[in-house]
Amino acid sequence: MKLLLFLEHHFFNIDGEVYCDRIINHDYLTRYLDSFDEVVVCGRFSNNVPKKKMKVSGDGVSFLPLPDFQGSSGIIKNYRTIRNILKKNIHKYDAILLRAPSPISFVAHDIVKSSHIPYAAEIVVNPKTMFCKDSCSSKLRPLISWLFVRHTKSLCKNANGVSYVTEKVLQTEFPCKALKLKDPSYFTDHYSSIDLHDYQFSYKVPQKNKKDFSIVHTGYMDSYSKGHKQVIDVASILVESGYDVNVIFIGTGNLEGEFKEYAKSKKIFEKITFCGSLNGYSEVQKQLLRADCFLFPTCSEGLPRSLIEAMANSLPCISSPIDGITELLERKYLIDYKDTQEMAKSIKMLIDDFNIRTEAGLRNYNKAQEYRYDVIRERRKKFYNQLRNLCK
Repeated sequence: MKLLLFLEHHFFNIDGEVYCDRIINHDYLTRYLDSFDEVVVCGRFSNNVPKKKMKVSGDGVSFLPLPDFQGSSGIIKNYRTIRNILKKNIHKYDAILLRAPSPISFVAHDIVKSSHIPYAAEIVVNPKTMFCKDSCSSKLRPLISWLFVRHTKSLCKNANGVSYVTEKVLQTEFPCKALKLKDPSYFTDHYSSIDLHDYQFSYKVPQKNKKDFSIVHTGYMDSYSKGHKQVIDVASILVESGYDVNVIFIGTGNLEGEFKEYAKSKKIFEKITFCGSLNGYSEVQKQLLRADCFLFPTCSEGLPRSLIEAMANSLPCISSPIDGITELLERKYLIDYKDTQEMAKSIKMLIDDFNIRTEAGLRNYNKAQEYRYDVIRERRKKFYNQLRNLCK
């Protein structure tokens, strides 16, 4: 059985091997190889050499390359080429899986649907928040948002199977047939894309009467949607209030220089550590274990892996009441991503009250157990097997 897997990432062919600069590696793809004999990855291929690269090629994995592009103008420019590639190759596969919404799933969906090959979708983000004003600066944003919301609704309505990263939130906005029909040709489930093994969890009792307090944030610096400036603002408020705080930023991107300049303008640059892109979860975990709380004022999410990782390391967490985050944190730790004063107030509470800090960390650690690898893997495997069974 051969699965065609549509991924939004950018891939790089270097000396005959294929690499990705974010998240995806060969180990990641083994989740699909649990159910299929071969996975054919369809994604954008670039001629550039990334600073950080993870090997994707290996046993059971091959590729259907698409031209590289960025943004809405890139979709328009390459639209016909991508469709021609898909039309020429689509019938070579037994089943199709689209991780969506994404530019590639947007272009590919009607071709996939008309192929009559069994297909499923993994809905990993909410297009309504993905294209909100603070996440997308394009003048075409309202049109893009409308098109992607429409696309996601259509994809969920027509796919044989739909999995969601949330338990309830995205299902309500983008329902699929399996939620209404009792038909084995249609199925649904929910699971995260995260892989957290037992040894990657860590519970630590907070240090009492700490003189300094570390705030950690994880997120790519490619847009303003992950709230980097808000974190800097919160740190500035706390310092001005007499608290000895510092910030750890994990991740990099083309806006890193701008964020550094912003920290300098707030006169707290020396209080911030820019870690850049770290190599693997173990390096990320080292920074999480240095911290006292996780602050993530995001305006666009599905179910953030970075937040679950922080919870798995028993950190008190403050984030936004956006999409699946509402299923992870208690209401009192959900604050509008623009309300930096309220965020600072909540962190003051964590600093000043050891018992509250301890209780929040333990609660998050226990909640994160729901996302252990063995739990998630069984849900994924069941979903992929249902897709495979339609091929027989």
